Amino acid sequence: MSASDDRVNDLLRTARRQVESGDRDQALQTLRKALDLDPSNADVREEIQSIEREIAAMKVFKRSRTMRAHATEEAKGPASEGFVEECIRRSQEAMDAGDEIRALQELERARRQEAENEEINRRIKSIKRSIKANNLADLGFTRLRSGDPAGALEQAWNIFNFWALAPALGKLVSELEKVQAPAPAVRPAGEPEELEIDTEDLIEVPAATAAPAAPRDAASAVASIRRRISENEFTEALEEAAAARERYPRDATVRELFDKLQKVAIPVGEPAPGPVRAPVEEAAPAAVRREEPVRAAAAGAELRRRNPILFIVIGVVALAVTGLLLLAILKPRPPDVPDVPQVQPYSISLAVQGPEDLSVTLDGEALFRDSTGAYILTGVDFGTRQLEIRAQGYEVYSRTLDLQQGFTLDEAVILDSMGTSTVPVSFSILMPEGEPQPAPGTVTFLVDGEETDSLTVSLPTGLHVFQAVLDGYNSLPETVLVDTPAGFDQALALLSSQTSQISLTLAGDIEGNAVFMVDGVQVGTGRRVTHIADRGPHTVLVRMDGHEDWSRSITLGADGFSQTVSPVEIVTTGRLLIGPEPWAEVTIDGQSYGQTPLPPIELEPGTYSVSLTNPDYEDQTTSVTIALGEDTMIRYTAAERVQQPDIIEEQPVIPPFAIQQSAPSIPAMARERGDLHGYVTLDVRVGTDGSVTDVQVTNDPLGLGCGQAAADAVRQWRFQPATQGGQPVEVTTTVQIRFDIE
Repeated sequence: MSASDDRVNDLLRTARRQVESGDRDQALQTLRKALDLDPSNADVREEIQSIEREIAAMKVFKRSRTMRAHATEEAKGPASEGFVEECIRRSQEAMDAGDEIRALQELERARRQEAENEEINRRIKSIKRSIKANNLADLGFTRLRSGDPAGALEQAWNIFNFWALAPALGKLVSELEKVQAPAPAVRPAGEPEELEIDTEDLIEVPAATAAPAAPRDAASAVASIRRRISENEFTEALEEAAAARERYPRDATVRELFDKLQKVAIPVGEPAPGPVRAPVEEAAPAAVRREEPVRAAAAGAELRRRNPILFIVIGVVALAVTGLLLLAILKPRPPDVPDVPQVQPYSISLAVQGPEDLSVTLDGEALFRDSTGAYILTGVDFGTRQLEIRAQGYEVYSRTLDLQQGFTLDEAVILDSMGTSTVPVSFSILMPEGEPQPAPGTVTFLVDGEETDSLTVSLPTGLHVFQAVLDGYNSLPETVLVDTPAGFDQALALLSSQTSQISLTLAGDIEGNAVFMVDGVQVGTGRRVTHIADRGPHTVLVRMDGHEDWSRSITLGADGFSQTVSPVEIVTTGRLLIGPEPWAEVTIDGQSYGQTPLPPIELEPGTYSVSLTNPDYEDQTTSVTIALGEDTMIRYTAAERVQQPDIIEEQPVIPPFAIQQSAPSIPAMARERGDLHGYVTLDVRVGTDGSVTDVQVTNDPLGLGCGQAAADAVRQWRFQPATQGGQPVEVTTTVQIRFDIE
């Protein structure tokens, strides 16, 4: 590095210190000196642009600060009423044009002005219900095209259960009537067998009457509570947190969420809620209870008088679905086929939010990742299995599943970053062979260099250093990755002058467990082992199914031997990669592999016949030779089919809808400045698998890093992808993120 480069770097560091102290003008002068020395230095130019943006944003903030105090009062006057009416009008225009997302955004703007406006809230509820029905119908059409009429029928049930009059339901039922659907899956216990008309279509039912679903474990409870927080449903989130606190009193994350929600969701002077319970009917006055059925009957009669067609439509839809079910159930069997009970396999589908590089296993068996990015597995090997999701830098997600006939798990899992949860760690002592355990209180435990008198400590997940100290014995510090929210025991070794310690740990991205051996003798199984051995030469071996043996010859000294092990996976297949454009249905040796884009297809070495089909192109059949451990790529290069002269009306695009959201972090400068309120507008490109492929900030009136924070948060979102004619399509949609920084 030249002297000029050293000088530029010194000036760059000086400028950054000046920014930290708040002297941005002086920092700009320092950076311009650096730019004179090295005009092409990208780091210097980027720092100058960043500081100039911050200075401009602060000037705008100072000019508008006094104006914002008057804006709220003006918004309460007649101009506010005109604004609300204009938002409702634009929302209706968007609905007429089929743009439900834009219609919803306009209504949300109006609701920020008049939060108690019943008309606005009713419209928002109606649009959200329509979007949900359309998304479920799209999923039903996709199941039909993939040859799964039972799955499509299940989606029809889902729509019918919350909105029997959904237009999308009628279209889906029409398509279902054209196929011979298999017998419907056994409905969960406690769910009614007969069709019931949801009275929400007729009479508005207060949302408070619906109790939140009970999560199956602490991790699910935390995910459900956080989802409600991201949707601003603080009261419902508090109710779930209260119930989870009683169910999982030792879970630190649940307690922390409950404490924070108390400050947000409970008005001053009101008591904190207990667990959610069914409302007690006797608590209502007897006169009110007697009048409720009378009012409901009167409301139903009035509705039938005003709109008699409504009940006819409900009846037609109900009869159509019932007829379809009867058709599937009563479908005649061939006379010579015995009536054998059908085994319903279990089905698992997980959408994991977080890093791309992760492993999802069920008792060590990896789950397959489909073209949408979801991890799926079906089978009939029923019983209790352990689900685990691992990724570098994230806590391990672990859950016990009781897999029975018809079991279905279709969930979105959010991985927590390291440090999110706290873990109880209990210490024990490994003494040299033949020596007794030390007396209580004589051993000193060190955690990250700090002494602790307790045998059990609560630590955040992440890397920690443990050590036990006792007079007359040697000991070695052990670095341990605490990556699971479940508590565990940590054995710490005290060594004699002739012994030392061997520590072996599997790398975090390696799936499954290993067998650990020292000098040909098995010393442990799992993901980590600590072994005490005499000082001197030894041979250590780590053995895993499907991986090459990892072996080392070591000379064990006073400092011990510690190693993180990454056994090399034994390759028995090659991979076939198929170009994503144009899309195609893929068939290999007569077996369907789905529609591109697809992940790499693992195949044993050999020659295969690969067929690619698309209604807009000629069929293409290619002979492909797969080599061991190599990638082979092919593309769909067939000619386009000659289009018919008939004009085909283009199918409307059903916009994407966010199904997983994360709130943006507050930039340090914005938090320091305070009193920031407003929206950052972004253009978000949503892929066919529902992931965010690109984010552009189109309007950032707040500045101070809010635009970048909003973009970083939206990149982690997950969407129900846009569809056109029932097919997923890539589109750009507009998203607004609100910041309220006091």
